[in-house]
Amino acid sequence: MVMVSCFAACGEKDDWDVEYVPFQESEGGNWGLISPDGEVLFSEEFKEMPSVALNGRFVVRNADGLFEIYTAEKKPQKVGGEYLSVGLFYDKVAPAVEKGKPIQFIDKDGDVEFVFDKVDGKTVTSCSDIINGTAVFKCGDYYGVVSSSGKVLIEPKYALMEKDPSNRFLCVDKKYIGELDEDKVVWQVLDKDGEELFSMKASKFKIPEQLSWSFADRRFIFDDMVILKTEKDGHNVCGLMKFDGEWMLKPSSKVRSVVDYRKGKLVYYDGTGYGLMDKEGEVIIRAKYDKMRFVTDEILMVKKSGESEYTLINIEDEEIGNDSYRNIHNVKMNGQNLFAKVGKKEWALIDLAGKEVKLKTSIEDIYEGSFNTIPFSFQNYISDYVDVDALVNSLNLTDKGFLGLTLNQNPEAVIKALNSNTFLNPVSESASNHVAHNIPSSGTLELLGISTTVSFNKDVTEGVYETKTVKGFWGNTYQEKKEVGRKFTDAYPLVIDMSVSLVDKINGRPEGLGELLAKKIIEKTKTIGKVVKEGKNAVIVNTGDAYMISYYTGSTVNLTYGKYDVSDIDLSTCDDASEDNLTYLYIPFPSETESQNKLIGDDDEWGELESPPAEELMSDYHAPAPETKEARNDVPKSTGSKQKQSAQPERTKVKSQTTSSSSSSSVRTSTPTQSGSGEKSVNLNDLINYTNKKK
Repeated sequence: MVMVSCFAACGEKDDWDVEYVPFQESEGGNWGLISPDGEVLFSEEFKEMPSVALNGRFVVRNADGLFEIYTAEKKPQKVGGEYLSVGLFYDKVAPAVEKGKPIQFIDKDGDVEFVFDKVDGKTVTSCSDIINGTAVFKCGDYYGVVSSSGKVLIEPKYALMEKDPSNRFLCVDKKYIGELDEDKVVWQVLDKDGEELFSMKASKFKIPEQLSWSFADRRFIFDDMVILKTEKDGHNVCGLMKFDGEWMLKPSSKVRSVVDYRKGKLVYYDGTGYGLMDKEGEVIIRAKYDKMRFVTDEILMVKKSGESEYTLINIEDEEIGNDSYRNIHNVKMNGQNLFAKVGKKEWALIDLAGKEVKLKTSIEDIYEGSFNTIPFSFQNYISDYVDVDALVNSLNLTDKGFLGLTLNQNPEAVIKALNSNTFLNPVSESASNHVAHNIPSSGTLELLGISTTVSFNKDVTEGVYETKTVKGFWGNTYQEKKEVGRKFTDAYPLVIDMSVSLVDKINGRPEGLGELLAKKIIEKTKTIGKVVKEGKNAVIVNTGDAYMISYYTGSTVNLTYGKYDVSDIDLSTCDDASEDNLTYLYIPFPSETESQNKLIGDDDEWGELESPPAEELMSDYHAPAPETKEARNDVPKSTGSKQKQSAQPERTKVKSQTTSSSSSSSVRTSTPTQSGSGEKSVNLNDLINYTNKKK
């Protein structure tokens, strides 16, 4: 359903027009449709509120919670099927999602024009309404633009994309994910062909959070100008910058925000009230009203100071009519009639002179009208379709690891492997952004959340220090050591973890998806080595050097790879896993002993009590210090599994002197998250903050 304010597309040229809006005659009654000039198409017909009618079609929810399309006529006829979600016909086609199927675009008769399932082999997970010939779509975590004929106009490579009614797009490239320096982050305005119209560093100016009273009215372009926000004297101020980088209206304390714009005139807020000025900054109406917005290009609705109802004025600040209203809507944009709320629920039809218009039927009063169900919206239609085989293939599961990750990689190679998976958010390649003993990552794969953690034998980075001679107060000198940076260490992975979350699957995931995905991954796991243990929802495979364990908990499907001791792992704890019954799997964390011996040398080579050659010593290695009980309790846990890390021996010069010390964590889950880490990756919400919030 489209639920936005009436003026969200005012002043823009569109290929559609509102033909009818939903209304009720009585409290609790069924819904009908009425035209903007007062003609009732039908009444008391639908229990659920229908959408507005565009191009002879409207949408309504049925008793099963699915959406149906009807013809906008006296006796509406159903066309097409039943949909999890379906768009309105702003264009000749609309996006539609049937249960368990990819996104389709259908015509007004419900016939499929084309299936929009994949772009470059990747599943399309959501799509907006086709408005003025274009729609924003999403593949994994990234956005692009498609035409009404199914042609991809802008490739899905943007971490943030918002469409303006003028068919221009505010974008942030995915390459900026993980970048904290706003001076290096650039947001762009693109046309529908992907050509850059405007760009700006995120550190300079922001896009205001809200340009009207409606959140859905995300107007950020007026004509060929971008509205920008900055800070001045502790307050947010706004201005208008032309695409060539020159100011049309410089930011000043006079304009704290802009709430509406029509043909060179803007409604502004100065911190105390709302007024009207032209785009050059010449004040037309002083900021003296508590509220103000356009209802046509020449008429505004205003709320005077201390009053609760609206009156109509023209742009000369002259009142129109003698009445006041609780609310006013112009559903036909620049139409000649307005719907005005005259009581707590009752509505009336008035003309642009403020006079009541008689309805064209016998209905004298409208009890309730959903006149705010007017396009323009950015409704997203999300498919619940998951290509399970494609998902499993994307994991690149081999006898050496998965996702390109192996146990013989150094931290830099791990980061490179993670970043080669386009469905994962980029991991920072800077050593200064990593200080813990693991490297986490996350992303979206076939609409499912995926998280990975590579746990190392020690911290993946260490400090780079410089020493300088400092003169003391009494003339003495001493050496001061200061960390000036960080560098990657020679740490190596002990465990590679991955978890696919089924909990956050939106729009009602297909029944049995978890079981099907687990079955496919378990079957694939069994092909890469020798099966040593198998349960109903889990399997352990020996790949020669390590063990691959795959299992299903009801809320997650998991893979973990490491040199585990699998003798005590009880796979039967996952036997009863289902969406209604969540389970866990206890997995002891692998010991480092074998790995360390391999690095230092074989026992047979040195003898039991001999020290290794000096050139082979790893003197820079220090085992983790024992943790306190409180520190161990801070280790995050997940639903996926419970794992206990065994004591890890400290590496010493003489092997016979090896002593045990506590490991870096006493309990490890199947998908451990970074504890105490300085990792500074930025997700989509952070990127939105780049453009919406001043840090």
